[in-house]
Amino acid sequence: MKRYFLVPILLLIFMANAFADTCIDWGKVMTKFDIDNISKSKKAVLLQPFENFTHITADDWLSTGIPYMIGEYLNNVVTDVNGIANPIAKYDPAAANPAYTLTGMYQHTSGKLRIFPKLMQGTEVIKQFQIDLPYPQNKQFFDSLGDVALGILQVVSPRYDRDKFNLIKTETYSVPAYENYIRGILSYSNFYVNQMEIAKTWFEESKKADLYYARAYLGLVNVYTFLAMYNKQNRKAFEGYFEKAANEIDLMHKFAQRLPPQDIPRKYTIKMKERPLPLTNRFLIGQGSFIAGLDAAGQKNYALAAQKFEETLVQTPEDAITWYHLGQMREHLGDSAKANEAYAKAKEINKCLN
Repeated sequence: MKRYFLVPILLLIFMANAFADTCIDWGKVMTKFDIDNISKSKKAVLLQPFENFTHITADDWLSTGIPYMIGEYLNNVVTDVNGIANPIAKYDPAAANPAYTLTGMYQHTSGKLRIFPKLMQGTEVIKQFQIDLPYPQNKQFFDSLGDVALGILQVVSPRYDRDKFNLIKTETYSVPAYENYIRGILSYSNFYVNQMEIAKTWFEESKKADLYYARAYLGLVNVYTFLAMYNKQNRKAFEGYFEKAANEIDLMHKFAQRLPPQDIPRKYTIKMKERPLPLTNRFLIGQGSFIAGLDAAGQKNYALAAQKFEETLVQTPEDAITWYHLGQMREHLGDSAKANEAYAKAKEINKCLN
């Protein structure tokens, strides 16, 4: 008898989660901040998925992994280029009319990986590349994609920060660590709550492959902050996820300094000075202001509470619950017009919010 009761209960849970996801367009919400803070004066390079020419399923991750790595260089070593990839490309208007497009294909045959990136301007091919390297366990994978990024920068933006370039190039020497990270990104960037456990597993596997790989920790931070936001918007317990995110950041800093392998020339290593690191994750900064706002509201200091909620929204403007709290504080302060603006903003993000 118990078995028969279990099916409808699981169905109700699934339906509740599905309903919650229809209230908020999580893909749009979770990418809006990054899109809004992209300089429109930058040259846009649309990074399209590469074609898996040999159709080996185990290599499908490279379709995203190749352009993603090149995009990391473009977005971090120059100031006037914006590399646009999924999922941001889906919501970024600049992706519809980029200055350049990077596309390509790859083949995996006889223990070798051949990659053929192609930079285009409109319909014109500006530059083509060919990479041949041993695969999969070879750090040459990262060196080669770095060379492609340099070739693109020669066309798009010749001046670049060499230190930042070398820092990205030496983030990890482990292809499995990078592969697991990309598989985590592919699960995470669907922005479905039921995919987050899968993403978490991949990021954990990335850490196991390379304990010093910072992006594996940042992937887990993204998962935990998403789950915190998801639960917060659905009025469920969420604080624990922020604590887990903060813990991953602490661990990342603990393993921030990597000892260079013997076969890596020392000129390619980046030494980090030991210094206190300020909190930079916007979700965690916003959570601190949100708690301060709740405390002030509990003491009926509505002006201070409103101020703290506004500070939260500077960091996390996609937080419908904080907009709602801000509306309440403004209502207490007698400003019905601004209160209604805040309520409308909350409803715009979460159409099921009452």
